[in-house]
Amino acid sequence: MSKESIVPVLRFPEYKESLISKKIGEITDRVSKPVTVNLVESYNQIGVRSHGKGIFYKDSVSGKSLGNKRVFWIEEDLFIVNIVFAWEQAVAKTTINEIGMIASHRFPMYRPLKGVLDLDYLLFLFLTNKGKYLLEMASPGGAGRNKTLGQKAFENLIIKLPQLSEQEKISSFLLKIEKRIKVLEQKEILLKKYKRAITQRIFDKQVRFKNSKNESFSDWRTIRLNEVLSMPEKIKPEVIDRDKIITVKLHLKGIRKSKNTRNLSLGATYYIRNKGQFIYGKQNLFNGSFGLVPSEFDNHLTSADIPSLNIDKSKINPNYLMQFLGRKSYYKKLEAIAIGTGSKRIHEKVLLNLKIDLPSLEEQNRIELFLGRIDERISFVTKQILESKNYKKSMLQNMFL
Repeated sequence: MSKESIVPVLRFPEYKESLISKKIGEITDRVSKPVTVNLVESYNQIGVRSHGKGIFYKDSVSGKSLGNKRVFWIEEDLFIVNIVFAWEQAVAKTTINEIGMIASHRFPMYRPLKGVLDLDYLLFLFLTNKGKYLLEMASPGGAGRNKTLGQKAFENLIIKLPQLSEQEKISSFLLKIEKRIKVLEQKEILLKKYKRAITQRIFDKQVRFKNSKNESFSDWRTIRLNEVLSMPEKIKPEVIDRDKIITVKLHLKGIRKSKNTRNLSLGATYYIRNKGQFIYGKQNLFNGSFGLVPSEFDNHLTSADIPSLNIDKSKINPNYLMQFLGRKSYYKKLEAIAIGTGSKRIHEKVLLNLKIDLPSLEEQNRIELFLGRIDERISFVTKQILESKNYKKSMLQNMFL
Protein backbone atom coordinates (compact mmCIF):
# COMPACT_ATOMS: atom_id res chain seq x y z
CA MET A 1 0.00 0.00 0.00
CA SER A 2 1.52 3.33 -1.07
CA LYS A 3 0.45 6.90 -0.41
CA GLU A 4 -0.41 9.13 -3.39
CA SER A 5 -0.06 12.92 -3.42
CA ILE A 6 -2.44 13.33 -6.36
CA VAL A 7 -6.07 14.09 -5.50
CA PRO A 8 -9.20 14.28 -7.70
CA VAL A 9 -10.14 17.54 -9.41
CA LEU A 10 -13.42 17.62 -7.46
CA ARG A 11 -13.62 16.49 -3.87
CA PHE A 12 -15.87 16.96 -0.87
CA PRO A 13 -14.13 19.57 1.32
CA GLU A 14 -14.06 17.50 4.49
CA TYR A 15 -11.69 14.95 2.95
CA LYS A 16 -8.00 15.80 2.85
CA GLU A 17 -6.20 12.46 2.97
CA SER A 18 -4.31 11.18 -0.04
CA LEU A 19 -5.73 8.28 -1.99
CA ILE A 20 -4.10 4.87 -1.75
CA SER A 21 -3.26 2.44 -4.54
CA LYS A 22 -4.74 -1.04 -4.29
CA LYS A 23 -5.02 -4.02 -6.61
CA ILE A 24 -8.55 -5.14 -7.45
CA GLY A 25 -7.67 -8.61 -6.19
CA GLU A 26 -6.71 -7.18 -2.79
CA ILE A 27 -10.04 -5.46 -2.18
CA THR A 28 -12.48 -7.99 -3.65
CA ASP A 29 -13.26 -11.67 -3.31
CA ARG A 30 -14.06 -13.74 -6.39
CA VAL A 31 -17.52 -15.33 -6.10
CA SER A 32 -17.98 -18.55 -8.03
CA LYS A 33 -20.84 -20.87 -7.10
CA PRO A 34 -21.22 -23.51 -9.86
CA VAL A 35 -24.66 -24.73 -10.88
CA THR A 36 -25.27 -28.47 -10.88
CA VAL A 37 -27.43 -28.50 -13.98
CA ASN A 38 -30.62 -30.53 -13.84
CA LEU A 39 -31.57 -31.59 -17.37
CA VAL A 40 -35.32 -31.22 -16.73
CA GLU A 41 -35.13 -27.82 -15.04
CA SER A 42 -35.34 -24.39 -16.69
CA TYR A 43 -32.83 -21.65 -15.97
CA ASN A 44 -32.90 -17.87 -16.40
CA GLN A 45 -29.64 -16.41 -17.69
CA ILE A 46 -28.37 -12.85 -17.50
CA GLY A 47 -26.13 -10.74 -19.69
CA VAL A 48 -24.36 -7.41 -19.21
CA ARG A 49 -24.70 -4.58 -21.72
CA SER A 50 -21.81 -2.43 -22.87
CA HIS A 51 -21.33 1.23 -21.89
CA GLY A 52 -22.54 0.70 -18.34
CA LYS A 53 -26.13 0.05 -19.39
CA GLY A 54 -26.61 -2.72 -16.86
CA ILE A 55 -27.87 -6.27 -16.65
CA PHE A 56 -30.43 -7.73 -19.04
CA TYR A 57 -32.33 -11.01 -18.89
CA LYS A 58 -32.07 -13.65 -21.56
CA ASP A 59 -34.78 -16.13 -22.52
CA SER A 60 -35.27 -19.11 -20.23
CA VAL A 61 -33.17 -22.11 -21.21
CA SER A 62 -33.54 -25.80 -20.35
CA GLY A 63 -30.92 -27.74 -18.47
CA LYS A 64 -30.72 -30.14 -21.39
CA SER A 65 -29.77 -27.36 -23.80
CA LEU A 66 -27.15 -26.07 -21.35
CA GLY A 67 -25.44 -29.44 -21.46
CA ASN A 68 -21.88 -29.21 -20.15
CA LYS A 69 -21.80 -25.43 -20.26
CA ARG A 70 -20.24 -23.96 -17.12
CA VAL A 71 -22.77 -21.72 -15.39
CA PHE A 72 -22.86 -20.08 -11.96
CA TRP A 73 -25.50 -18.84 -9.53
CA ILE A 74 -26.00 -15.10 -9.23
CA GLU A 75 -25.77 -13.56 -5.77
CA GLU A 76 -26.79 -10.02 -4.92
CA ASP A 77 -24.49 -7.02 -4.43
CA LEU A 78 -21.64 -8.23 -6.61
CA PHE A 79 -19.55 -6.49 -9.25
CA ILE A 80 -20.00 -8.39 -12.52
CA VAL A 81 -18.16 -7.98 -15.81
CA ASN A 82 -18.68 -9.35 -19.31
CA ILE A 83 -15.17 -10.46 -20.27
CA VAL A 84 -15.95 -10.32 -24.01
CA PHE A 85 -16.97 -6.66 -23.93
CA ALA A 86 -15.22 -5.40 -20.79
CA TRP A 87 -13.24 -3.01 -23.01
CA GLU A 88 -16.62 -1.41 -23.86
CA GLN A 89 -17.37 -1.00 -20.14
CA ALA A 90 -19.75 -3.96 -19.96
CA VAL A 91 -19.83 -3.84 -16.16
CA ALA A 92 -22.70 -3.87 -13.68
CA LYS A 93 -23.79 -4.78 -10.18
CA THR A 94 -26.12 -7.60 -9.27
CA THR A 95 -29.24 -7.01 -7.17
CA ILE A 96 -31.82 -9.01 -5.30
CA ASN A 97 -33.76 -9.25 -8.57
CA GLU A 98 -31.13 -11.59 -10.06
CA ILE A 99 -31.05 -14.09 -7.20
CA GLY A 100 -31.82 -17.55 -8.60
CA MET A 101 -30.58 -16.63 -12.06
CA ILE A 102 -27.40 -17.89 -13.67
CA ALA A 103 -24.47 -16.58 -15.69
CA SER A 104 -21.87 -18.32 -17.80
CA HIS A 105 -18.13 -18.35 -17.07
CA ARG A 106 -17.87 -15.24 -19.24
CA PHE A 107 -19.35 -13.18 -16.40
CA PRO A 108 -16.99 -13.33 -13.40
CA MET A 109 -18.33 -11.82 -10.20
CA TYR A 110 -16.57 -10.08 -7.32
CA ARG A 111 -17.66 -9.11 -3.80
CA PRO A 112 -16.05 -5.93 -2.39
CA LEU A 113 -14.27 -6.41 0.93
CA LYS A 114 -16.47 -5.13 3.72
CA GLY A 115 -15.17 -1.97 5.36
CA VAL A 116 -12.73 -1.35 2.51
CA LEU A 117 -14.56 -0.95 -0.80
CA ASP A 118 -17.99 0.39 -1.74
CA LEU A 119 -19.62 -1.56 -4.59
CA ASP A 120 -21.17 1.47 -6.27
CA TYR A 121 -17.88 3.36 -6.07
CA LEU A 122 -16.13 0.49 -7.87
CA LEU A 123 -18.80 0.41 -10.57
CA PHE A 124 -18.71 4.17 -11.10
CA LEU A 125 -14.91 4.09 -11.29
CA PHE A 126 -15.03 1.66 -14.21
CA LEU A 127 -17.50 3.95 -16.01
CA THR A 128 -14.91 6.76 -16.13
CA ASN A 129 -12.40 7.28 -18.92
CA LYS A 130 -9.67 5.99 -16.60
CA GLY A 131 -11.77 2.93 -15.81
CA LYS A 132 -12.26 2.24 -19.50
CA TYR A 133 -8.51 2.54 -20.04
CA LEU A 134 -7.85 0.02 -17.26
CA LEU A 135 -10.38 -2.45 -18.70
CA GLU A 136 -8.76 -2.10 -22.13
CA MET A 137 -5.32 -2.71 -20.60
CA ALA A 138 -6.60 -5.96 -19.09
CA SER A 139 -8.21 -6.98 -22.42
CA PRO A 140 -5.37 -7.74 -24.84
CA GLY A 141 -5.95 -8.75 -28.43
CA GLY A 142 -7.55 -7.32 -31.55
CA ALA A 143 -10.92 -5.66 -31.97
CA GLY A 144 -14.29 -7.09 -30.99
CA ARG A 145 -14.53 -10.56 -29.54
CA ASN A 146 -10.76 -11.05 -29.61
CA LYS A 147 -10.36 -8.42 -26.87
CA THR A 148 -11.21 -10.70 -23.98
CA LEU A 149 -10.65 -9.57 -20.41
CA GLY A 150 -7.90 -11.53 -18.67
CA GLN A 151 -9.23 -12.24 -15.22
CA LYS A 152 -5.79 -12.36 -13.59
CA ALA A 153 -4.89 -9.13 -15.36
CA PHE A 154 -8.15 -7.61 -14.09
CA GLU A 155 -7.42 -8.63 -10.52
CA ASN A 156 -3.95 -7.08 -10.83
CA LEU A 157 -5.32 -3.73 -11.98
CA ILE A 158 -4.33 -0.94 -9.58
CA ILE A 159 -6.91 1.68 -8.65
CA LYS A 160 -6.63 4.73 -6.44
CA LEU A 161 -8.96 4.56 -3.48
CA PRO A 162 -10.16 7.13 -0.92
CA GLN A 163 -11.33 6.05 2.51
CA LEU A 164 -14.64 4.17 2.67
CA SER A 165 -16.75 7.08 3.95
CA GLU A 166 -15.62 9.23 1.01
CA GLN A 167 -16.36 6.39 -1.42
CA GLU A 168 -19.85 6.09 0.01
CA LYS A 169 -20.47 9.84 -0.20
CA ILE A 170 -19.35 9.94 -3.84
CA SER A 171 -21.56 6.94 -4.64
CA SER A 172 -24.57 8.50 -2.90
CA PHE A 173 -24.07 11.74 -4.82
CA LEU A 174 -23.83 9.99 -8.20
CA LEU A 175 -26.76 7.68 -7.42
CA LYS A 176 -28.93 10.74 -6.80
CA ILE A 177 -28.01 12.04 -10.25
CA GLU A 178 -28.87 8.65 -11.75
CA LYS A 179 -32.20 8.65 -9.92
CA ARG A 180 -33.01 12.07 -11.34
CA ILE A 181 -32.15 10.85 -14.84
CA LYS A 182 -34.42 7.82 -14.45
CA VAL A 183 -37.30 9.98 -13.19
CA LEU A 184 -36.88 12.34 -16.15
CA GLU A 185 -36.65 9.45 -18.61
CA GLN A 186 -39.86 7.97 -17.24
CA LYS A 187 -41.51 11.38 -17.49
CA GLU A 188 -40.39 11.64 -21.11
CA ILE A 189 -41.82 8.19 -21.86
CA LEU A 190 -45.18 9.09 -20.32
CA LEU A 191 -45.35 12.41 -22.16
CA LYS A 192 -44.60 10.74 -25.48
CA LYS A 193 -47.18 8.05 -24.76
CA TYR A 194 -49.77 10.71 -23.94
CA LYS A 195 -48.85 12.66 -27.08
CA ARG A 196 -49.34 9.57 -29.28
CA ALA A 197 -52.65 8.73 -27.66
CA ILE A 198 -54.17 12.22 -27.74
CA THR A 199 -52.91 12.85 -31.28
CA GLN A 200 -54.59 9.70 -32.51
CA ARG A 201 -57.84 10.65 -30.78
CA ILE A 202 -57.73 14.10 -32.36
CA PHE A 203 -57.19 12.77 -35.88
CA ASP A 204 -59.81 10.08 -35.32
CA LYS A 205 -62.12 13.05 -34.49
CA GLN A 206 -62.84 11.69 -31.03
CA VAL A 207 -61.58 14.97 -29.55
CA ARG A 208 -62.83 18.21 -31.09
CA PHE A 209 -61.97 21.82 -30.36
CA LYS A 210 -64.34 24.80 -30.15
CA ASN A 211 -64.00 28.42 -31.12
CA SER A 212 -63.81 31.44 -28.80
CA LYS A 213 -67.63 31.46 -28.54
CA ASN A 214 -67.60 27.80 -27.43
CA GLU A 215 -69.14 26.80 -30.75
CA SER A 216 -68.21 23.68 -32.67
CA PHE A 217 -66.18 24.07 -35.81
CA SER A 218 -67.42 22.86 -39.18
CA ASP A 219 -66.99 19.24 -40.21
CA TRP A 220 -63.65 18.04 -41.49
CA ARG A 221 -63.05 17.50 -45.18
CA THR A 222 -61.03 14.81 -46.91
CA ILE A 223 -58.75 16.39 -49.50
CA ARG A 224 -55.77 15.46 -51.62
CA LEU A 225 -52.46 17.07 -50.78
CA ASN A 226 -52.36 18.78 -54.17
CA GLU A 227 -55.06 21.13 -52.85
CA VAL A 228 -52.67 22.55 -50.25
CA LEU A 229 -49.21 21.67 -51.59
CA SER A 230 -47.67 22.41 -54.97
CA MET A 231 -44.40 21.82 -56.79
CA PRO A 232 -42.28 24.97 -56.95
CA GLU A 233 -40.31 26.13 -59.94
CA LYS A 234 -37.09 24.11 -60.08
CA ILE A 235 -34.33 26.70 -59.72
CA LYS A 236 -30.71 25.62 -59.96
CA PRO A 237 -27.96 27.61 -58.22
CA GLU A 238 -25.41 29.40 -60.34
CA VAL A 239 -22.65 27.85 -58.25
CA ILE A 240 -22.98 24.77 -56.04
CA ASP A 241 -21.83 25.74 -52.54
CA ARG A 242 -20.93 22.55 -50.69
CA ASP A 243 -21.62 24.27 -47.35
CA LYS A 244 -25.24 24.90 -48.36
CA ILE A 245 -26.18 21.30 -49.14
CA ILE A 246 -28.78 20.00 -46.67
CA THR A 247 -30.44 16.69 -45.96
CA VAL A 248 -33.45 15.40 -44.00
CA LYS A 249 -32.84 13.09 -41.05
CA LEU A 250 -34.94 10.00 -40.36
CA HIS A 251 -37.61 9.66 -37.66
CA LEU A 252 -38.60 13.35 -37.68
CA LYS A 253 -35.17 14.38 -36.38
CA GLY A 254 -35.13 17.50 -38.51
CA ILE A 255 -33.05 19.03 -41.27
CA ARG A 256 -29.29 19.51 -41.11
CA LYS A 257 -26.34 20.28 -43.30
CA SER A 258 -24.96 17.28 -45.17
CA LYS A 259 -21.76 15.84 -43.75
CA ASN A 260 -18.65 14.93 -45.71
CA THR A 261 -19.62 17.14 -48.65
CA ARG A 262 -15.92 17.67 -49.38
CA ASN A 263 -15.84 14.16 -50.79
CA LEU A 264 -19.24 14.47 -52.44
CA SER A 265 -19.47 14.17 -56.19
CA LEU A 266 -21.29 17.19 -57.54
CA GLY A 267 -22.38 15.44 -60.72
CA ALA A 268 -25.96 15.36 -59.44
CA THR A 269 -28.33 18.25 -60.10
CA TYR A 270 -29.09 20.47 -57.13
CA TYR A 271 -32.01 22.81 -56.54
CA ILE A 272 -32.62 25.76 -54.26
CA ARG A 273 -34.94 25.18 -51.28
CA ASN A 274 -36.69 27.97 -49.41
CA LYS A 275 -37.70 28.45 -45.79
CA GLY A 276 -41.15 27.18 -44.88
CA GLN A 277 -41.29 24.60 -47.67
CA PHE A 278 -42.23 21.00 -46.98
CA ILE A 279 -39.19 18.85 -47.75
CA TYR A 280 -38.79 15.09 -47.75
CA GLY A 281 -36.56 12.21 -48.76
CA LYS A 282 -38.09 10.23 -51.61
CA GLN A 283 -36.55 6.97 -50.38
CA ASN A 284 -37.36 7.46 -46.71
CA LEU A 285 -40.60 9.40 -46.39
CA PHE A 286 -42.06 6.31 -44.71
CA ASN A 287 -39.15 6.36 -42.22
CA GLY A 288 -39.99 9.86 -41.04
CA SER A 289 -37.64 11.68 -43.42
CA PHE A 290 -39.57 14.92 -43.81
CA GLY A 291 -39.89 18.36 -42.28
CA LEU A 292 -40.25 22.08 -42.81
CA VAL A 293 -37.24 24.06 -44.07
CA PRO A 294 -36.18 26.34 -41.18
CA SER A 295 -35.10 29.95 -41.69
CA GLU A 296 -31.41 29.16 -41.27
CA PHE A 297 -31.54 26.90 -44.31
CA ASP A 298 -33.29 29.34 -46.62
CA ASN A 299 -31.76 29.20 -50.12
CA HIS A 300 -29.91 25.99 -49.33
CA LEU A 301 -29.62 23.06 -51.71
CA THR A 302 -30.73 19.46 -52.11
CA SER A 303 -30.69 16.96 -54.93
CA ALA A 304 -33.82 15.86 -56.78
CA ASP A 305 -34.10 12.93 -54.35
CA ILE A 306 -34.97 15.44 -51.61
CA PRO A 307 -37.68 17.59 -53.20
CA SER A 308 -39.52 20.51 -51.66
CA LEU A 309 -43.16 21.56 -51.98
CA ASN A 310 -44.80 24.93 -51.45
CA ILE A 311 -47.48 25.14 -48.75
CA ASP A 312 -50.66 27.17 -49.23
CA LYS A 313 -50.89 28.70 -45.76
CA SER A 314 -54.32 30.14 -46.53
CA LYS A 315 -55.65 26.57 -46.49
CA ILE A 316 -53.41 24.59 -44.17
CA ASN A 317 -51.29 25.33 -41.11
CA PRO A 318 -47.81 23.88 -41.89
CA ASN A 319 -47.40 22.60 -38.34
CA TYR A 320 -50.82 20.94 -38.50
CA LEU A 321 -49.59 19.17 -41.63
CA MET A 322 -46.49 17.99 -39.74
CA GLN A 323 -48.60 16.75 -36.83
CA PHE A 324 -50.92 14.88 -39.20
CA LEU A 325 -48.15 13.26 -41.23
CA GLY A 326 -45.84 12.89 -38.24
CA ARG A 327 -47.65 10.01 -36.60
CA LYS A 328 -45.44 6.94 -36.95
CA SER A 329 -48.55 4.79 -37.34
CA TYR A 330 -49.41 6.95 -40.36
CA TYR A 331 -46.14 7.58 -42.17
CA LYS A 332 -44.93 3.96 -41.90
CA LYS A 333 -47.92 2.95 -44.06
CA LEU A 334 -46.72 5.24 -46.85
CA GLU A 335 -44.22 2.58 -47.90
CA ALA A 336 -47.16 1.02 -49.76
CA ILE A 337 -47.20 3.90 -52.25
CA ALA A 338 -43.45 3.81 -52.92
CA ILE A 339 -42.68 2.70 -56.46
CA GLY A 340 -39.70 1.39 -58.39
CA THR A 341 -37.31 -1.53 -58.19
CA GLY A 342 -34.41 -1.67 -55.76
CA SER A 343 -34.58 1.58 -53.81
CA LYS A 344 -38.26 2.49 -53.92
CA ARG A 345 -39.21 6.14 -54.02
CA ILE A 346 -42.26 8.29 -53.40
CA HIS A 347 -42.30 10.91 -56.15
CA GLU A 348 -43.94 14.30 -55.77
CA LYS A 349 -46.97 13.50 -57.93
CA VAL A 350 -47.63 10.34 -55.93
CA LEU A 351 -47.37 12.23 -52.64
CA LEU A 352 -49.59 15.05 -53.88
CA ASN A 353 -52.29 12.52 -54.68
CA LEU A 354 -52.36 11.36 -51.05
CA LYS A 355 -55.57 12.00 -49.11
CA ILE A 356 -55.59 13.69 -45.70
CA ASP A 357 -58.29 14.88 -43.29
CA LEU A 358 -58.55 18.64 -42.97
CA PRO A 359 -60.57 20.68 -40.45
CA SER A 360 -61.13 24.42 -40.78
CA LEU A 361 -58.02 26.57 -40.60
CA GLU A 362 -59.07 27.92 -37.19
CA GLU A 363 -59.42 24.42 -35.78
CA GLN A 364 -56.09 23.45 -37.37
CA ASN A 365 -54.53 26.33 -35.46
CA ARG A 366 -56.09 25.13 -32.20
CA ILE A 367 -54.86 21.58 -32.80
CA GLU A 368 -51.36 22.73 -33.71
CA LEU A 369 -51.16 24.96 -30.63
CA PHE A 370 -52.34 22.19 -28.31
CA LEU A 371 -50.01 19.52 -29.69
CA GLY A 372 -47.16 22.02 -30.03
CA ARG A 373 -47.29 22.75 -26.30
CA ILE A 374 -46.94 19.03 -25.57
CA ASP A 375 -43.96 18.90 -27.94
CA GLU A 376 -42.39 21.84 -26.12
CA ARG A 377 -42.82 20.04 -22.81
CA ILE A 378 -41.24 16.87 -24.22
CA SER A 379 -38.33 18.89 -25.64
CA PHE A 380 -37.81 20.57 -22.27
CA VAL A 381 -37.65 17.22 -20.45
CA THR A 382 -35.35 15.79 -23.15
CA LYS A 383 -33.04 18.76 -22.62
CA GLN A 384 -33.07 18.15 -18.86
CA ILE A 385 -32.10 14.51 -19.44
CA LEU A 386 -29.19 15.52 -21.66
CA GLU A 387 -28.00 18.13 -19.19
CA SER A 388 -28.20 15.65 -16.30
CA LYS A 389 -26.28 13.01 -18.24
CA ASN A 390 -23.59 15.52 -19.17
CA TYR A 391 -23.39 16.62 -15.53
CA LYS A 392 -23.00 13.01 -14.41
CA LYS A 393 -20.30 12.46 -17.03
CA SER A 394 -18.43 15.53 -15.83
CA MET A 395 -18.64 14.38 -12.20
CA LEU A 396 -17.40 10.90 -13.14
CA GLN A 397 -14.34 12.30 -14.87
CA ASN A 398 -13.49 14.73 -12.08
CA MET A 399 -14.22 12.79 -8.86
CA PHE A 400 -12.06 9.76 -9.60
CA LEU A 401 -8.38 9.10 -10.32
